[in-house]
Amino acid sequence: MKPMQLNQKRIIENGIFYTPKAVAIELVAGVQERVSTRTKLSLLDPSAGEGALLRAVENQIGRKHGFHGCDLFHSADFPTRKNWKFTQANFFEYKTETKFDVVVTNPPYIQYGKLSNKTRETLYQQYSTNIPIQRNSDLWLYFILKSISHLKDNGVLAAVIPWSFLEADFAHPFREWLVSKFKSIDVLVLRDRHFETTEKRVLLLWLSGYGHKANSIKIGFSEHVEKEHSYSEITLDAWKSSGLVANVGLETESLLKQAKDTEFQVLSNYASVQIGVVTGANNFFILDQHLAKKHGFGEKATIPILTTTTDLQGLNIPKDLKKVLIQFPCLTKKRNAYIAEGKRREFDQRTHCKRRPQWYQVDQGRVPDAIFTYRVSSVPYMALNPKRVQCTNTLHKVFFNSDVTIDQKRWIVLSILSSVAQLSLEYKGRHYGNGILKIEPSTLKNTLVFIPKNITVPEEQFQTVSKLLGEGKKEEASDLATSIIKKYSVLPNKYWEQVSKTLCQIRLRRK
Repeated sequence: MKPMQLNQKRIIENGIFYTPKAVAIELVAGVQERVSTRTKLSLLDPSAGEGALLRAVENQIGRKHGFHGCDLFHSADFPTRKNWKFTQANFFEYKTETKFDVVVTNPPYIQYGKLSNKTRETLYQQYSTNIPIQRNSDLWLYFILKSISHLKDNGVLAAVIPWSFLEADFAHPFREWLVSKFKSIDVLVLRDRHFETTEKRVLLLWLSGYGHKANSIKIGFSEHVEKEHSYSEITLDAWKSSGLVANVGLETESLLKQAKDTEFQVLSNYASVQIGVVTGANNFFILDQHLAKKHGFGEKATIPILTTTTDLQGLNIPKDLKKVLIQFPCLTKKRNAYIAEGKRREFDQRTHCKRRPQWYQVDQGRVPDAIFTYRVSSVPYMALNPKRVQCTNTLHKVFFNSDVTIDQKRWIVLSILSSVAQLSLEYKGRHYGNGILKIEPSTLKNTLVFIPKNITVPEEQFQTVSKLLGEGKKEEASDLATSIIKKYSVLPNKYWEQVSKTLCQIRLRRK
């Protein structure tokens, strides 16, 4: 393998993304601001590379300090001056007894799924004793924890880390833990791409006053790191929320409260929500209709099932579904052969399959009255289910209360598309990388819906909304649904304008 190929392979395998100069300057400017009163500092970069971050510190703060670098690989370009020291080592084996005033780092961006089982378990066992760590944490989180262990009292940590710090489930308990360890927490969210070799979006994190509880948490946003940016002070509750990136600095809570105080109600007043069917092995239990027949599963042994949001065609379930969930009301020669093939492919060893008395008997549960698209990149919506089909857990099941009329159901699916309901979904939903919004059953149940009294849903407009959804014009469908709901609402035009503006801002941040 050629040297250049070897270097590229090493970079990919170790999650290395070299810090762009503009990002390094901004990160170090934040460090300078936080240590301006100190005369001599000891600094560590635990993923030093060629020393770019430490060089930026030297250029902006001065040469009198002590600069220490650690890296798995030694670079000939790392400075060799008297006050510069380099240790070639796995940082997780670097002696914790060595303490520093400042740690600056751009840690390796290796996701949990790409870590070996041994590495995952070793790191989890090492750090989970006193810190709320989840087993599915990415490597950068452990790297930051190890960096923190090297701080002196009142020390400062500055890091370039992925957006998953604010978005991922595994990062939530870690963020809460930081509040008990640092006097101030500051985050600058960078919306634009800043690394040529990855699509990952990053943020700058400054943790100051190690050893003291937080009395200040601030977040700022910037399209480009070189541009000016301002910060918003946020509460501890906001810091703990799942939609932090999207919602900070906006009056979302106030707008939703205003709707709830007038005429909107939570969906749970009319319906309950559950996740869809969990098979444990969709490629065994869900087949095309013709393939199901080939294996001996006729009409009485199959159930039409939705598997993705693309299966939906508007506000109603399409007439003909290609996919079916196979059932085993009785065993036949062909079905026994299919079970045997499943065992050969070890489907019976899947986690959910092993929990069942008979691994091949899937409990489909109740057939839903409506189905909800809970993981989306644009506009989540609900479709009625008159065809009485099932759905997998890539969608949510909705069950209306027995006293909810057909017309009320239609108002509900229409109002879910309105800007008020969309705002409540964005506010309480979970925001993931690549602009994905994920809505848990509890979030959907608390979504605000509107049902005007003694007014029938305008049929022509309802069908137009459905058609727009079927054509993939979700934003247009949402705008039309909003105009319909707004017509029967007592809330003023100014309120609807503010909701629309806030919803637009949240979606821009999420995406």
